[in-house]
Amino acid sequence: MRSTDFAGAPRLALWGLAAKLFAVLILLGAVAVLVTGVLGYFRARDALEKAVFDQLTTARQTKARQVETYFRTIQAELRLLATSKMVVEAVREFRVAVDELDRAGVPLALRQKVGDWYVEHFIPEMRRVLGKEPDLADYMPVGAAPYYLQYHYIVTNPQPPARRKLLDDAGDGSDYSRLHATYHPLMRAAAGTVGFFDFLVADVKSGRLIYTVEKEVDFTTSLHSGPYRRSNVAAAVARCAAVADRSTVCLEDFAP
Repeated sequence: MRSTDFAGAPRLALWGLAAKLFAVLILLGAVAVLVTGVLGYFRARDALEKAVFDQLTTARQTKARQVETYFRTIQAELRLLATSKMVVEAVREFRVAVDELDRAGVPLALRQKVGDWYVEHFIPEMRRVLGKEPDLADYMPVGAAPYYLQYHYIVTNPQPPARRKLLDDAGDGSDYSRLHATYHPLMRAAAGTVGFFDFLVADVKSGRLIYTVEKEVDFTTSLHSGPYRRSNVAAAVARCAAVADRSTVCLEDFAP
């Protein structure tokens, strides 16, 4: 055996050891980089989640303040309208006029025309909403005054449905229409100014809606009997009627 063979063996061993050390160092470096990356990922994720939650919390608080401000504004506007001289006088006079119409009664032919209008215009919409055939009797008003006033302000209203509120005087010569011609333009303007879709006046003694701006099918209907006795409007009126403080504002949640 040559001497050079013995001399080359240590060098090969050194080279093998160096390669192993180099591989170990590379592995340790890779592990360190991986650990650093994982830790950085989790820290970045936690920081991002915290930033998102902080933004959501701020947005929630902002929305909550906006909702609270909205309802405080609604309450203030309702209290201002309800205690105004115009509304107080309108309630007193409309109540008397509606009672007179109830006592006078309405001809059967007029009731039939109102019923025909419901069949042609209202029932199809209810059928579409409910997905079944509704019973006409469940939606007809109760009392003579609703039939009379709905006939003149809804059935024979020359304006399209979305603009019924533009009719100030139905021209039927009744005391109600005389009062309506006086108060309706003022109440319509008041509702538009504060941004209400509709403005309804209820007589808490009789439980009747004695005036509305929009002249929808709840116009002059009863909140004690008939199709609207379980409505949120009926609930709000009942709650306010039970409170001695007449400046109380009673709110009900949105409902069909």
